[in-house]
Amino acid sequence: MKIAKLLLKTVTMLTFLGGISSFAQTNVVYSVNMVGFQKIAIEPGDIASSASPFIQGGTNNLDNMIGDQLDATTIVWTFNGLTWEQNQNFGGQWFNLDQGASSSDDLIPGTSFLIQNNTGSTQEVVIVGEVVPSMTTTNVIPAGLTPISNPYSSDLDLNATGSVTLVAAMNAGDTIWTYDSVNNVWEDNQAFGGTLFNLQDGVPTPAIPS
Repeated sequence: MKIAKLLLKTVTMLTFLGGISSFAQTNVVYSVNMVGFQKIAIEPGDIASSASPFIQGGTNNLDNMIGDQLDATTIVWTFNGLTWEQNQNFGGQWFNLDQGASSSDDLIPGTSFLIQNNTGSTQEVVIVGEVVPSMTTTNVIPAGLTPISNPYSSDLDLNATGSVTLVAAMNAGDTIWTYDSVNNVWEDNQAFGGTLFNLQDGVPTPAIPS
């Protein structure tokens, strides 16, 4: 199965880090009352890699963020820090099939999730919420492969001076995988001399879209 291209530019990043790292991300942030939305299209039989750069009320769980917009056969995969878990909607409520309980997974900015379309037609889901109000967000990334995303509703330049400390937190051999939605491929990026480079293109990594 291929990963579907998003209608709105939300990009998932996968990091492979040799040790526990934390990084801060700083970007232009608007009023806490600024509301945005994104539309995700998942073609038949495909899996869409997605993320939410928005926050909603008291919780960003599946019931609030996605609700009953998707067909009941659709699976939403969430990452628990060690492995991916399946979530499915039954009677208007999302359940974690691996835990055998109501889903408590939050689709918080900076994390990512997968939507698996098991139907024969294209599905669309609209995610709505307020933009991230904080100028800085922090992710703790354990050793191994961890899915993360741009937590902001504006582009994020990983090489901008003073805007991101992710590159500074990387160790030798650490890799950031970014998804090229135009060519439908994952690309690996590594830091050299304090600058993150796309190894496929041989140029500094471009800004991560919102």
